[in-house]
Amino acid sequence: MNMVEIWFGILTNQAIRRGSFDSVTRLVGGIKTFLSRWNEGAKPFVWTKTAEQILTKAVRWLNLFTRLDTSCSLFLKRDYPLWMMGSDVAKQVLQNVYHFSEYLLLLHMRGELNTDFRPLPQTVFYHTPFYKIAELC
Repeated sequence: MNMVEIWFGILTNQAIRRGSFDSVTRLVGGIKTFLSRWNEGAKPFVWTKTAEQILTKAVRWLNLFTRLDTSCSLFLKRDYPLWMMGSDVAKQVLQNVYHFSEYLLLLHMRGELNTDFRPLPQTVFYHTPFYKIAELC
């Protein structure tokens, strides 16, 4: 997992989910308070494996990566192969990474997408991405 995603997970779990914010201003204030406390005793995250090692293992286990986050799938399809200078792993990643809507379209074109949708008596929660929250500030 990306170290930035891990850090934002920590921020979410320790500051945002535990708080109650009645405005964007108070949310930003809560984040700034958390940042101040975090920075007092912060230690750097340390990678224990290279990106090549991680993705080699992932490609071996998975034939398909489906990403919900457009920026992640765009990075994996466009930038990662450039950074890895055309390695075999980069080529495998490029061939097997799909944004979820791209993957659904692929299934539909193959005739493999079941479109017999029925209502589900469930509540679905949506996590607003941080970049959308930042746009409100």
